[in-house]
Amino acid sequence: MPTWAGVSAWVGVAAEPIAYAYPAYSTTVIYDDPTGADAVAHKAQADEAAELAEAGQNPDAGADWMELGVFALVVDGQTQPGAMVQMSVSKEGIIKGTYYDVLTDTTQPLSGSLDTTTQKVAWSLDANKSIVYETGLETLTEDQGPMLVYFGGNQTQKWTMVRVEEEAS
Repeated sequence: MPTWAGVSAWVGVAAEPIAYAYPAYSTTVIYDDPTGADAVAHKAQADEAAELAEAGQNPDAGADWMELGVFALVVDGQTQPGAMVQMSVSKEGIIKGTYYDVLTDTTQPLSGSLDTTTQKVAWSLDANKSIVYETGLETLTEDQGPMLVYFGGNQTQKWTMVRVEEEAS
C-alpha cells in the first residue's frame, strides 16, 4: 500500500495531507437550488473538478508511474460496491487507470489529474466525461475515505472509496 510520505514525495507535495470530509447526506444534490440545506457542492466546485479531470486526459506515454492501488466505490448508504477502480499517478500528477462497472461487467480507461496545491484528485472515464469523480490525495493512501461524484454538472453524490488489498500468492 502506498504511504502518504511516498506518494507526496513522488508528486512533489511538501505539505501535510489535507483530509477532505465531505458532509454526509443520503440524497442526490441538485444544483438548481444551491441554497438548500443538503447542498454539498455547488456548480463551481463541479466545474473545478471537471477541469482538473480534463487536465490529465493526454498522459505522457513515457512517464514514470506509481501504482496507487485498487479501490471499491460504494454509494453512501449501500453495502456493496457499484464499481472498482485501479489507479496510478505520474510524477507530474497525472492520473490513469481502469474503471470496472460491477453491474455491467465492463471496463473502461480513466484519466485525470492532481492539484498539488489543494491536493484534490479528479478523474473521469475516457468514454464519458460528463461524470467526474473527486477525492483527496490522502484518501488514495488510506484504507478508505470519502469521495464525491458529479453527474453531468448538475448533481452530486457522496461515495466511499475502500482499498481492496491484493491477496498474497
